Amino acid sequence: MRKFTFSLPSNLLILALFALNFFFFESYAQVGIGTTSPQAMLDVLASDPDNPTAKDGFLMPRVTSLSQDFQSTTVGTMVFYTGSTGTGNGNMKNTIYFFDGNNWKNMSGESASTTDPKSLYDWDAVHKGVVYWIDPSNSITVTGLEANTSYTFYVTAYDASMNESTSSNTASETTQSGCVASTICETSFEGTNGCWTLFTDNGSNDINNTSSPGCSYSAYNGSNVIEIQQDGGVRTSSNDFTGNTSVDVSFYHTGYNKPNSHSCSGAITNTVYLEVSTNGISWTVIESYSSSSTWQQATGTIDGVYMTSGIYIRIRVDGDSNKDYTLLDSTRIDVNCD
Repeated sequence: MRKFTFSLPSNLLILALFALNFFFFESYAQVGIGTTSPQAMLDVLASDPDNPTAKDGFLMPRVTSLSQDFQSTTVGTMVFYTGSTGTGNGNMKNTIYFFDGNNWKNMSGESASTTDPKSLYDWDAVHKGVVYWIDPSNSITVTGLEANTSYTFYVTAYDASMNESTSSNTASETTQSGCVASTICETSFEGTNGCWTLFTDNGSNDINNTSSPGCSYSAYNGSNVIEIQQDGGVRTSSNDFTGNTSVDVSFYHTGYNKPNSHSCSGAITNTVYLEVSTNGISWTVIESYSSSSTWQQATGTIDGVYMTSGIYIRIRVDGDSNKDYTLLDSTRIDVNCD
């Protein structure tokens, strides 16, 4: 095999290569640039390896895109990518890429991709789901889900080049109701009305938080009661029962008739109602009770369509005359979960 060596100034390099073209067509040769002893088919040496200049080096073809049709590209073709990188440009890097017959790859073996990989909590429009990164050796806790809602999970995998696998089998789970059982109101009206606001249906009637009810009556628990003349009662502000399954209301009630300031006739039969509203204006009766001269416990349950936000509760008394009085004490509201 013939050996050709060159040690030429850079401005003669093109002319020299052109002149050698005829010989390379007919024979094999080793070409040295900057050396008289080429060690390969093409051996290029810097003018001063210890002190290289800006002119030392080899410039391969530079491209700003690798998106063209590569079906006819020869395996082993190499280029240097000088296009855009960073967010919106996938895993592209300003580096050397070679064609392996199917994909352009950098020297780390990553296939060129201009599509950004999915990030944690990204919405995946293809699979219509939220992305969670999972270490194969660990589990993951998914947070921020809605209560009492069904979710479907599946897994896909990415290799080092961000090639995505097909989806795994799906697994469906329904979150818990998110319900927290608690007592949201409990009062015996000792100097305060607690969660309740007093109201009357007739402006001329009285309603009071008192420790001295009429006709020598005393409180069921403690010293204070709510004393209602004829019509009126107590009501809550707006409540949010979303996620709960039911609400239990309990209270104690009794009553008396007082014809005048000097006498009491004892037993009466006033009606007491447990009511609920979605707007604080229109009310629906849940339960009704009849008062007597002794303390009685009343209980009622609110559920169904009222397990949502914006719900009001009230205890309303309907007396026959302004001589009728009803006492309320020891109220409690519990929200429940199944």
